[in-house]
Amino acid sequence: MNTPLPKPQRRKFRQETVIHSYIVRPLAQELVLWIWNTNITPNQLTFSRLILGIIYLYLFTLGTASGFIIGIVLFQVAEIIDHADGMLARLKNQTSKLGQCYEYIIDELFAIESGLLGLAIAYGAYQYGANILFIYLAVAVLYVHYFHWYIKLKINLTEKDTNNKMSMDHDGETLLRIIGVPFKQSLFNALRTINCWRNQLYFVGIIGLLCGAELTLIATFIVFLLLNLLRTAIQLKEGYTRHKE
Repeated sequence: MNTPLPKPQRRKFRQETVIHSYIVRPLAQELVLWIWNTNITPNQLTFSRLILGIIYLYLFTLGTASGFIIGIVLFQVAEIIDHADGMLARLKNQTSKLGQCYEYIIDELFAIESGLLGLAIAYGAYQYGANILFIYLAVAVLYVHYFHWYIKLKINLTEKDTNNKMSMDHDGETLLRIIGVPFKQSLFNALRTINCWRNQLYFVGIIGLLCGAELTLIATFIVFLLLNLLRTAIQLKEGYTRHKE
């Protein structure tokens, strides 16, 4: 009989948004504590997230109110698992390059702007309201996103080279302050927060669509198209600066 491992202490989290700090990570922590002395591995958690992802993508493409609602709920469960698998791996010292690669592939596969999620939502919205504009906007967001990464690779930009104050990416456990900082930094922190939680805002757009406000979801696609264009402009400016040097 295996001796139960002592459970880790609960901790408070400081992340880039209130959702991270007070909802997702604490719930992920509770999931880790619940399965702590079971045989469930981090990779098994990641695989369960893959299965959930396939299910909610399918539900979104149906273009029905129930499909959208259940899909959103399953996405939130997958989001908690996304944090729990890494947390469990670190606490049990079970991290591996294979697991990291596995998680990265799933992240990209189900991302709103780089993977299938945006296309699934757009197709479902088209099915729901017969407005092909959703398809065009989703494809445009996808194109601009990959064009941004093409520019980034073209100029060989690394994380160390990026000016943190101008970067739209944010992975560290530091709170993005909007109040009490200079206006320019406040504006960028607001945009970075929106960028970090774009999936949740797309779901707000879906709720608007279901309530008869189709323009809510259209506006969400347009906002993130503009954000991706801004990220691309930042990379082009960096490339131009390096070219001059």
